[in-house]
Amino acid sequence: MLGGACAQTSPAADETIIRLFAPLWRDLGEQTSKQIGAKFSLVLGHQESKLFREGNPATTTLKYLSGAAVTDSLTNSLRDALALDKDGFLIKARGATGWLVVPNNFKWLQHVARNAIRHTEAEFDGVFVDNMGAGGIGSVTSAGQPINPKTRTVFTRSQWLAAQAAMLTAMKESMPKDKKLVFNGLVSGERYWSEPEAESPRVLLQFADGAMADSLWRFSTAKLDEWPAPAAWLLDVLMIQDVERRGRIGLWTVRCWTDGLTANNEPDAAKLVPQWRRFTLASCLLGAGPRSHFNFDTQRTDGPEHFPEYDAPLGTATAPMQELAAGGVHGRPFSNGVVLVNPTDKEETGVKLPWAGLDKVSFISASEGRALASPFTIPPHTGLILTVKQ
Repeated sequence: MLGGACAQTSPAADETIIRLFAPLWRDLGEQTSKQIGAKFSLVLGHQESKLFREGNPATTTLKYLSGAAVTDSLTNSLRDALALDKDGFLIKARGATGWLVVPNNFKWLQHVARNAIRHTEAEFDGVFVDNMGAGGIGSVTSAGQPINPKTRTVFTRSQWLAAQAAMLTAMKESMPKDKKLVFNGLVSGERYWSEPEAESPRVLLQFADGAMADSLWRFSTAKLDEWPAPAAWLLDVLMIQDVERRGRIGLWTVRCWTDGLTANNEPDAAKLVPQWRRFTLASCLLGAGPRSHFNFDTQRTDGPEHFPEYDAPLGTATAPMQELAAGGVHGRPFSNGVVLVNPTDKEETGVKLPWAGLDKVSFISASEGRALASPFTIPPHTGLILTVKQ
């Protein structure tokens, strides 16, 4: 019912709302664990779960693990598992701290299974495995390509993903049934929808409870005026939908670092960073379901950030997304508002809402405070998170 109480106060598990996650493998920043737990429904990191649950007893906590790589301290005990290049040299993993391993090596499988048991027997709700997907045989490594011990040739993309599937299986089978296994490796919609499926990171979803993509709608170091083409934008939205359709947890993070550390010191940052926030959050909400969680990151070395639009009393989604204009504008209705996205480089005018009860409503644009009503004029590369004006 429009204008009613915000459903975000105590949402049901099967309702689609704004859900947030916090990547805490770096730092808490200036916030306490209790404050973070109150704002974010899912936390990735190393800190004790009970500290976050002081803020919200329902907060899910996943123990962070670095993926298919080992630190110097483990190179002796896991020497047989280390990946080698064609010249017999170890391969330094750029996306993780340490050295690349062969993901389906027997000793490595034993190691990750023990780790999964140890962390899930503690108070964590599961584990989060970073640096998965096909990156380990490409740009993620600083030198060399890993040799497949079985074929004695460089791992193909499908072979590498199959080896990671064995790794995830070993972890999942060692964990209690009620614990979650989530990995980072979907990257983006373009990577996700690559064919054949055996060469796409989506092939790993059947072996885990969820996954993260960390290059949604932009690469972390892209300039603030580099916007995705509408076709690429839509691939990311459809990826979010598909992960939800498969019944998996989706962690959707947008890294706005630009120079590698932060975008907040870039020219026009005061205008463009909030524009990116609204654009990406609204885009995520177009495809999101009850297992979808969003994160927007503007500072690589700081704690999790919480922005005004996250508190918008949008309510719960009441229908799937719909294309509203031939030019590419998409929208989705919620119980107390609507989200609209124009992913094109052209202004779209006269955009009307097709949902009963919303076409004659006045709205407030989250974090902007502007009053808007149908028909809408939506500038290029713009996301609007609109709540019913009280």
